[in-house]
Amino acid sequence: MRVLITGGLGYVGERLAQAVTAETDYEVVISTRNINNLYEPEHKAEVVKIDWDSIACIESICSGMDVIIHAAGVNALDCIDDPVNALEFNGVTTAKLITSAVKTGVKKFVYLSTAHVYGNPLIGQINEQSCINSTHPYATSHRAGEDTVRLFHEQKRIEGVVLRLSNACGPPVSKDTNCWTLIINDLCKQAVLKKELVLNTSGKQYCNFIPMTDVNNVILHFINMSSSLLGNGVFNIGGVKSLRVIEVANIIKERCASLLGFSPKIKFPSAAPIQNEEYLDYQVSKLLSTGYSHIGEIKEEIDQTLLFCHSAFGNS
Repeated sequence: MRVLITGGLGYVGERLAQAVTAETDYEVVISTRNINNLYEPEHKAEVVKIDWDSIACIESICSGMDVIIHAAGVNALDCIDDPVNALEFNGVTTAKLITSAVKTGVKKFVYLSTAHVYGNPLIGQINEQSCINSTHPYATSHRAGEDTVRLFHEQKRIEGVVLRLSNACGPPVSKDTNCWTLIINDLCKQAVLKKELVLNTSGKQYCNFIPMTDVNNVILHFINMSSSLLGNGVFNIGGVKSLRVIEVANIIKERCASLLGFSPKIKFPSAAPIQNEEYLDYQVSKLLSTGYSHIGEIKEEIDQTLLFCHSAFGNS
């Protein structure tokens, strides 16, 4: 099976490429806009340069693929800085890619969207039928991408899958990967560099976290899933239980003491912004109903992230 992973040198894309290439039945190609000539992937994937402005280039890369996993996208901070570019890439470019996929005979298209399409903040019980209610350009641009995938799926032109990811956590492949604004990754890096955990809020708000190992396993699950289990193709992907940010900080503090021999101090802002403290129940029962049975503990991913930061930044 030939699998294309877009954004293959990004945080999710590179971790995913490692997981997919570990499966002997897959031939993996990862695409990126910027190829460093000195780059040597730590897995057996072919790396190709993609020009998102060229339909001919996109179609050429899609040709011969069985599955496309679209992990390329504009992150939340950059979406705020440039909402137009966010919509052009997360929305329009996704439409270009899936149109090319259909034209070249790709069987399945997996789009990595975000839980934040449901709202900001995420509160209460959220399932796939919940109202889409966020005006943040990160959410609205991903919703535009989702809509094209869902349209093509409904028309039975391709097996389209939309995965609404909660907050991923875990070490990247490279320390230079843009993943250090993610809550758990940021706190682990702070612990190693500063010997403290500085929160931006009171820490009382709830977040849902999913280990990157599970993100990879879920996507592998969908690559092989029968079309009869897809339904409308939209799935929440998250952890089985949400946690307060202060709970996560205390886990990192405890694991840091156990693994690295010191206990970082937790610091709060002098004037913490008011945060909604309502519980978040990010439901993943639809995912579990397809036969996916294991969702890991974030503690294991925290351990790996702390050890990665200690190796990558410990002497900084």
